[in-house]
Amino acid sequence: MKRLALALALFSSAAPAAPSRIFIASDSTAQTYAADRYPQQGWGAFLQCALDKEVTVENRAIAARSTRSFINEGRLDKIAQDIRVGDSLLIQFGHNDQNKAKPERYASVPDYKMFLRRYIDVARKAGAQAVLLTPVTQRKFVDGHVVASFPDYSGAVREVARETRTPLIDLEQLSGRWVERAGPEASKAYFLYYPYGAVPGFPAAVADETHFSELGARGVADIVAGGLAGLKLPVSRHVLRERPALTRATPLGSSACEADVRRVTFRFAGPKVAGATDIAAGQAYDGRFGFEPGAPTRFSVAVPEGNYRVTARLGGAPSETTFLAESRRLMLDRVKSGKAVVTRSFVVNVRQPGLVPPPENAPGLPAVILPKGEDKSYTWDNKLTLTIGGARPRLLSLRVEPVSVPTVFLMGDSTVTDQGRPPFASWGQMLPVFFGPDVAVANDAKSGETMKSFLAEGRLNKVLSRMKPGDYALIQFGHNDQKTAWPQTYVSAASTYRAYLAAYIAEVRLRGATPILVTSPERGSFKDGKVQPSLADYAKAVREVAAEQNVPLIDLNAESILLYEALGAEKTKLLFGAPAQEMTHHSPPGAYRLARSVAEGLARTELPIARLLALPSSGGGIDVPVIDPVMNEVKAEGQ
Repeated sequence: MKRLALALALFSSAAPAAPSRIFIASDSTAQTYAADRYPQQGWGAFLQCALDKEVTVENRAIAARSTRSFINEGRLDKIAQDIRVGDSLLIQFGHNDQNKAKPERYASVPDYKMFLRRYIDVARKAGAQAVLLTPVTQRKFVDGHVVASFPDYSGAVREVARETRTPLIDLEQLSGRWVERAGPEASKAYFLYYPYGAVPGFPAAVADETHFSELGARGVADIVAGGLAGLKLPVSRHVLRERPALTRATPLGSSACEADVRRVTFRFAGPKVAGATDIAAGQAYDGRFGFEPGAPTRFSVAVPEGNYRVTARLGGAPSETTFLAESRRLMLDRVKSGKAVVTRSFVVNVRQPGLVPPPENAPGLPAVILPKGEDKSYTWDNKLTLTIGGARPRLLSLRVEPVSVPTVFLMGDSTVTDQGRPPFASWGQMLPVFFGPDVAVANDAKSGETMKSFLAEGRLNKVLSRMKPGDYALIQFGHNDQKTAWPQTYVSAASTYRAYLAAYIAEVRLRGATPILVTSPERGSFKDGKVQPSLADYAKAVREVAAEQNVPLIDLNAESILLYEALGAEKTKLLFGAPAQEMTHHSPPGAYRLARSVAEGLARTELPIARLLALPSSGGGIDVPVIDPVMNEVKAEGQ
């Protein structure tokens, strides 16, 4: 028996200890929020970023709870069931305890102290470590100083800490000083201060001095981590000394713990890949990465604004795979592979609606004005989204990494934009497939836009804010500018249209980029076998401004007329998405054919961008190989 006991003791001492956990009992200021509530987040969502791999965070914080209601709902009992020796329990309440209008939440200061002791008892009975936190600050300035939001409740926490000899993080004081250092204006970035339409999670304007933005939640998590490190508890040695993910100057767009932008590899099938994150079939997007709900198959990765090279490994078995990015941008078209693995790369441009805020009393917009619906699109969210389709798609792995490459910005209307649903498509969303892996296409065009509205809605400023020397801007307007029934945005081809073109050109050149003018593709209306021009005056104006300003020109208006008349009226209908109703917006084959014309026009300019093109051999006519489940598997037809 002695030998057995000795063996068991040796086995027990040799077995690795289970990782310890930090439980958080708190309210909305610490809660972890889903991605659709971005940019709102609680500090508990980021505490893991401050810890090594031997400690995990169990964030049980939930909005609108007080010490009383958290107990009454059985949430403290659930923690009591789960917490064990070696764990820690962080206790932070107060925001809702003082609310007398909500009796189910309200706790007087004496009751508050009594309830706090119950939390401490739960931890101690389990052999865990309780840590008290005073309630985190609100953004309340008086004469340039942050004033305490909950002085009575914070004082009660300090008293309970002394009376029970429980470690204390005086979060109200620490976070108050942090907000005060930022000042009344800059500290708004830590809270939910957003105008109408600025962020998808809050379509209405919001000025919230209690709840945190991503940056605010990261900063408070850093304060809590610093407090833990200074308490010299067993968990303190697991707090990272350097916490760059929590001291970022700019938001990352997710709850990820990267200090910099994402450089990640994902494995979906096939052999193991060193350093890759394995993705299970149907693994849902969780604010960091995963599959989007519904069909077709979409995989998203949370990334900040910028350009990202995506490297896909395909095959290992007979396959045929197509990639689209964001809102149906064609990146790779029907890549075939057999048993041999094929590697292909492309660059995706990701953007968000925010603009650099203007100084106080200065004109300007805080964000692009997005109408209802557009704010929910994959174009403007906080992630890179890929659609994986094809006859027999087989994706083995993806690598996503930020990259600095020339960017081709597209400014225009519905004939250029990333059309969101079939049967429509535009040449701008087909253009990426005609480039190699060393250039990005940023399609900022939008349906219904004119040169005036593109400027007024902040879209031109959004383009210019990302533009750098060596980039390019393709500018194509006209379809809506000519509408005299739209008096707010109408511009005359003979005068104001030309002036706006010149202004756009000057703004692009000011950034060291190259402007390229594109005439609008013609509508597909025929009479007596000839296309009936509807944009001739505007196309003429573009040609003349290009000559006057010495700007490269792609005459898509002339190219489209030649194409349509070569095909004839009936076959031209195949190039449009709804020929029975209107002949303005293109089908995927039509969009692909016009994108090829744009790419060929770029090749003729002999600009440096021409060397980055990857033009496939032409089959002529409209034999356009666009396959895409989002585009309803539109089939090509030859002449």
